[in-house]
Amino acid sequence: MILIAFLLIFQVLFASKVIHGQCTSNGTCVCHCGNCTSGCDACLPGWSGSTINHCQKYNTIYGKASTNTALLDGDFDTYVEDNNIPPYIRVEFQTFFKLRQVDVTLELAERTIYTVYVKNDSYRRADSMICLNFTSRDVSMKKTVTVTCNTPLTGNFFEIVASSFPGLPRTTLKVFEIERFGMYD
Repeated sequence: MILIAFLLIFQVLFASKVIHGQCTSNGTCVCHCGNCTSGCDACLPGWSGSTINHCQKYNTIYGKASTNTALLDGDFDTYVEDNNIPPYIRVEFQTFFKLRQVDVTLELAERTIYTVYVKNDSYRRADSMICLNFTSRDVSMKKTVTVTCNTPLTGNFFEIVASSFPGLPRTTLKVFEIERFGMYD
């Protein structure tokens, strides 16, 4: 019982420290909301996080693509779809970036292997460019998947490739949004 109480107190103190760290030293937060005067009801495009703290999570790749800009626009209703063999979706960025973690909102297909690449060459694929492989088993659904690279990779192309398990019909790839969050300075 004492341990549970200690953990609860620790969580409250830790959460208040994190919230305080996103704001200025006097406790006020810079507002990144649609309406900052009557209370924050929704975050501006490219921003996320708690509306209580005025949306302090910044999507560092918001609007920074040269191709497939619909994937970086903050709109989860727009998407890019491909049905090539194998289906892939590639985003070219305006500059090189270092990627460690990214959130990809996509429609997971049943029994599909997804490979995420970060690379400098648009058409070349190599094992050294693979950020991560992940698998969707028996469920088809729209989901945000947090992809954490095995090692940080640098490039100006982000690519995701979908491959069906052997013996299964081919799959399509539908991606709605790609986000990489960081704190705004």
